[in-house]
Amino acid sequence: MIKEYQDEKNKLSTYVPWIAMIDKEAIILNKNGTFQKTLKFRGHDLDSATMYELKNSDARLNDVLRRLDGGWTMHIEAKRVRSKEYSTNEIDNFAVKLIDNERKNKFESGNYFESEYYLTLTYLTPIDTEKKIKKFFIDETEFSKKLDKSLEIFKKEFKEIRGLFEELFLEVEDLTAEETYTYLHSCISSKNQKVIVPEVPMYIANYLCDCDLVGGLKPILGGKHFRCISLQGFPNFTIPCMFDELNRLGIEYRWSTRFMFLSKNEALSKLEKKWKATFNGRISMLKRFMMEITGQKEPTKVDEDALEKADEINTQLNLTRADILTQGFYSCAIIIYGDTAEEVDEKTQKIEKIINGKGFITINESINCIETFLGAIPGNIYNNVRIPILNSISLCHLLPTSSVWGGDEWNKYLDEPALIYTQTAGSTPFRFNLHIEDIAHTCIVGPTGAGKSTFLQLINAQYKKYKNSKIFIFDKGGSARILTYAVGGIFFDLGTDNLSFQPLRNIGFNKENVEKEIEKEELKKNIKLPEKEREKIIEKEKIRAQLELEWANEWLLEIFEQEGIELKQIQKTKLWEALELLASNSDPKFRTMSSLKINLNDRDLKDTLEKYTVKGALGKYFDSEEENISFSNWQVFEMEKIMNNKSAITPLLSYLFHKIEGYLTGDPSIIVLDESWVFIDNVLFAGKIRDWLKTLRKKNTGVIFATQELNDILNSSLFTTILDACKTKIFLPNPNAEADNYFPIYEKFGLNNKEIKIIANGVAKKDYYYKSEKGSRLFQLALGKNTLKLVGANDPEIQKEARELYEVLGGGEKFTKAYLGI
Repeated sequence: MIKEYQDEKNKLSTYVPWIAMIDKEAIILNKNGTFQKTLKFRGHDLDSATMYELKNSDARLNDVLRRLDGGWTMHIEAKRVRSKEYSTNEIDNFAVKLIDNERKNKFESGNYFESEYYLTLTYLTPIDTEKKIKKFFIDETEFSKKLDKSLEIFKKEFKEIRGLFEELFLEVEDLTAEETYTYLHSCISSKNQKVIVPEVPMYIANYLCDCDLVGGLKPILGGKHFRCISLQGFPNFTIPCMFDELNRLGIEYRWSTRFMFLSKNEALSKLEKKWKATFNGRISMLKRFMMEITGQKEPTKVDEDALEKADEINTQLNLTRADILTQGFYSCAIIIYGDTAEEVDEKTQKIEKIINGKGFITINESINCIETFLGAIPGNIYNNVRIPILNSISLCHLLPTSSVWGGDEWNKYLDEPALIYTQTAGSTPFRFNLHIEDIAHTCIVGPTGAGKSTFLQLINAQYKKYKNSKIFIFDKGGSARILTYAVGGIFFDLGTDNLSFQPLRNIGFNKENVEKEIEKEELKKNIKLPEKEREKIIEKEKIRAQLELEWANEWLLEIFEQEGIELKQIQKTKLWEALELLASNSDPKFRTMSSLKINLNDRDLKDTLEKYTVKGALGKYFDSEEENISFSNWQVFEMEKIMNNKSAITPLLSYLFHKIEGYLTGDPSIIVLDESWVFIDNVLFAGKIRDWLKTLRKKNTGVIFATQELNDILNSSLFTTILDACKTKIFLPNPNAEADNYFPIYEKFGLNNKEIKIIANGVAKKDYYYKSEKGSRLFQLALGKNTLKLVGANDPEIQKEARELYEVLGGGEKFTKAYLGI
């Protein structure tokens, strides 16, 4: 079988090294006895990294690479591909679906590309293993033991290297068996598809090779023309991430780097020979011959260039002896595909122009094209071996260690598609998500007119696509009004609409709640509930009432504290007794602030509470006999009219937050605080937010802080809390970001000078800068016409017309169609 497998010289599979996947860790055994395994990684964003950070990163990468000795080969590949199809889900809301479809059409246009990065390590087993592999199917105990021993060495070393890479790169992920098959298939096929692992994962080369390879000066793979670019000449010096520009091209390609590590002795031997030849080159052959014959001394004039190069080689010798550098055989191949010879030649010229502009000399391979293609196949250690050696630090400069991050296509925590598809530099999409693992808390900062409100409404609209999601918005200026009408949400204008609240309504046992719950259970089970089940429901209602009573007590204590009243213990007791008496009233409509005042047996407390009853200025908010505010899965509270009323704002927000908390059930939810200085600048409310940020994540809820000034957060007692809790931060363009009074503030938010420069140079209402532990990216919203009308309409006149339209048609689909004229 093996002989038959190896003798098929006219097939591509003959030259592909893979034979079998030998364990659950997706390790491949190759025909030549080598083992290989592939992982996926992503480097840092070059745009936001300083040169110091890049050099430090490469120094650390060099420390990792010099651990590998002779027998190891590394293939690192950057694969530029067309952006995957737009991931979405079933959306039943007309306006939300309209917005999502508009974005889907844009990002499935075929004009977007992204890069994927793979690293394959190959380990060459002892020399006799290649011969023994031919007897792989024969029961040979001694061979199996040797194979197992080599496999253990490979696994151990790979695990250690992988751990070190995790410290270096933003993402490192082992490929699964299916992902490994799919990746390897993409290296030898013109077809882009997922590959299923067969039941018996043998004869991988034959299984994956599904395209004919036609050689010649202009080769073809599976009907696709392709070219291979190699590097022949190098510039005098290299710098980190020299080829980052390739990450931004609107061209599909495979950029493969192979490095075959030399043992220390091999490296020193080759360097010494190279040094000797270079050093001898300082004097011409003729002069050297004359010196030998005549015995003349070495001439004073020598080839200074040769001496300089000899010194460089000598430095490398010393660094290699000291184990600071390692050496190896380096080969680079950039493989470009096209439907026609003309198309692929045009793409090849674009890539060559970029590389030549960096000082390199490229070869558009012709006779050697197939050899170059084969050498770029992960695990191939025989084809296209370039003899000149390269040191590991120069190698680091030539590897794809930087990336233009496209964001996470899938929100793993919610198990839902990415929140928003946006666009970024170099024809790359950026998939924006709030979540970092299970934390969705987010901070958005930017000056007036920079596009904050529009971005917030897009977040709200796209979050609505998640199943059973809940969105609560504390708005300013009505920026959420039109979108709320369109999605069929509820818009409350606090301070304008005829709204009043009854905060004490639920502090006692409510018979209605019990009856509703019993009816619900009986309908669900289609039986009359047994007495024990009824008792459980009654007990549950008693517990709820007790917790509500305790909350009301704390809420009232905050009111007294706000009014400057320091309660003595006897007054606290009287307050509690009055609340208990109020809770005992079986009719909820009588549990009002006025009734509480009557029950209170303390003149000072009565006088203080009067302001919050119908006789006082704030009674219209807090002393109703019924709760005339309803809750839905999309709730907006317009704050502009009431936010400057400091007496009302704290107890009102505290109450609304309490109601919202009770409405959260674990479904994905967000609470958006526009102009969040209103919340964080309030000493009494700040403590609540601190607790909220710690506990709301347990209820699958994220809090979004949006404010105009970084100082609002910096000068707050919540600064450290917000900085730590908000794993996702968005900075809007600010032309003053590099000014002396702003620069240090941005630094305190964890930005470096390059990132601050990006923010300073950003375009208002266009650019947004994302930063989290996952990475950094400057992106644009790329809004369609209808989306912009729904999320970006802040003009008072437009809002007035929309409100009039809403009063006639109501919200939802009818409003959306009429408003957009569709």
